[in-house]
Amino acid sequence: MGAMEFDNSHRDCYRKSMRESTYKIALGGILSALALLFLFMGGVLPFAEYVGPVLASVTVSIFASEMGKKSALLMILTVDFLAIFLSSNMESAALFVGFLGWYPLLKPWFDKHLKQPVRFLVKQVFAATIILVLYTFLIRILGMEQLLEDFGGASLWMNLLNLFIANWTFYFYDLMLERFVLAYQLRFRKKFLP
Repeated sequence: MGAMEFDNSHRDCYRKSMRESTYKIALGGILSALALLFLFMGGVLPFAEYVGPVLASVTVSIFASEMGKKSALLMILTVDFLAIFLSSNMESAALFVGFLGWYPLLKPWFDKHLKQPVRFLVKQVFAATIILVLYTFLIRILGMEQLLEDFGGASLWMNLLNLFIANWTFYFYDLMLERFVLAYQLRFRKKFLP
């Protein structure tokens, strides 16, 4: 193998590496911007404060399926930081930062290590616990008492009903996330990515 062939193969390898890292940075930037756009919708559109974090978490799951969990964690931290300081709707940002942003990285662990009846119960208890802690933090620490009024006052039964509805919504979100990532990998990935 001559020196010229070695130089060309080394140069080709370097170019491929640069293309891959550039692609990774560009995809992360685009999906992070899209996640922030979804989170900002919470301050503009009614009920987008709940839909926005869900759609933003879909962008995280797409990035995690493309680039791995470590890169997706960096994306989550970036979006979290920007959402906390730039979002006009703190509830929407808190839902993403406290739960829906990093759940796409935990979902594969739940699905791999737990069998179906136990998996459903563990996910529901996990979601209920995180939601209770998150809203306790928003109401008690950040002083967002208007959330109690939004959820039907301080009535115990109304709050339990809201938690029940949140858990079933989480169940459908979990199914949607799984199916969306599968549909993305089977149908859309070839159309949008090299």
